[in-house]
Amino acid sequence: KQYYKWNDLKEDGTPANNWASGNGGFSISNPSAKLDEYPTISIEDGYDGKAVRLMTKATGPIAQAMNMRMAAGNLFLGEFVTESALTNPLQSTHFGLPFDKKPVKFTGYYKYRPGEAFMDKYGNVEAGRIDEASVYAILYKNHDAAGNPVVLYGDNVQTSEQIVAKAILAEVRPTDEW
Repeated sequence: KQYYKWNDLKEDGTPANNWASGNGGFSISNPSAKLDEYPTISIEDGYDGKAVRLMTKATGPIAQAMNMRMAAGNLFLGEFVTESALTNPLQSTHFGLPFDKKPVKFTGYYKYRPGEAFMDKYGNVEAGRIDEASVYAILYKNHDAAGNPVVLYGDNVQTSEQIVAKAILAEVRPTDEW
């Protein structure tokens, strides 16, 4: 199954395998999806060249039967573990890579339009609730006090005691301009 993946290149020109998305899980939940129907895809009309489009998409029958009806577009440094995507999706996102620099700033460009309807996990539209985007960078200690490796997941990426710094865009305003 083919879907978009992103990589920085190492100095020798080989892929660093450092970027991830939930596209692997979506391919399991919606095996008939075409490349441009995935939640995270490449587009041509970015701010300066290409961009990544993140959209919330309906999953396929298998995931919907398990009350996982929607898949949010996402792109992050780390790894997405497809083997647990349908059984424990929040644990499938393994956020982070070793980083030994002191960041000065976190910058980027976005366009954002909320989805037409907000649905709960059962597929019911929740009147009055509006879709919200989330843009953030998290730096955390990747070993605990005993020296054991630590990975942040979808359920603790913003709450873990291992976090040492956060950069969170407080409000992602809807806009059709970069």
